[in-house]
Amino acid sequence: MYMLEKLFKITLLLIVSYCATAQDVGSIDKAIQEIDSLLKYNKPNIAEKKVDSLYKFSEKHTVNKKQLLKIRLQKGIAIDQRDESVKALPIYLEVLSEANKYDFIDIACEANIYISLIHEKNEDFVNAYTYINTALAQCKKYKLDLLHSRILIRLSSVHRMMLNNDAIDPDQIERLAKLGFTASFDSAMLYNKQALSLAEKSKNEKDLIDCYFLMAIYYNYQNK
Repeated sequence: MYMLEKLFKITLLLIVSYCATAQDVGSIDKAIQEIDSLLKYNKPNIAEKKVDSLYKFSEKHTVNKKQLLKIRLQKGIAIDQRDESVKALPIYLEVLSEANKYDFIDIACEANIYISLIHEKNEDFVNAYTYINTALAQCKKYKLDLLHSRILIRLSSVHRMMLNNDAIDPDQIERLAKLGFTASFDSAMLYNKQALSLAEKSKNEKDLIDCYFLMAIYYNYQNK
């Protein structure tokens, strides 16, 4: 009888622990979604405060490795949105390294996108193309459909930035050519049209805005 009673108590404790853990995971996922929404509408200060609150929460509650990495990525995005890319880049690189280590491909892919964008802003087009091309390969291989339009937008933008060859370091052009990259107006437009189609299908407002912005630039090139 004693053994049965002891076994019952242990089982009960395990059930309670499991339920608490499931509740923690659910509440954290909900908070992560809220932060994503804030970042989507460019509210980095509020987003970062929520990220910091989640870190404090994680010290006392169950948070899995993937959730922690996602939160860390959001921290980088919030900092990046305040035009502090110098501080954001090391965070992205750290997240990318950990995501690759644990095979969290979706987080690695997203980190590659943001790293590429920072390099593009810094006019380091070799690294911008390398990281976004890696993201595209991950997206296609693992069917990360939610990231596909964003990746194509960034590819389109890199092609656009490279159109003015006279202003680009010839060494970069040569290195990009070795990677199989050659910029053209047609390729820039093609990637953006593909991104627009995907963004319309998924009703991704943020990506649609970026697509329309690039499309306006391309039509301006054609005096339309």
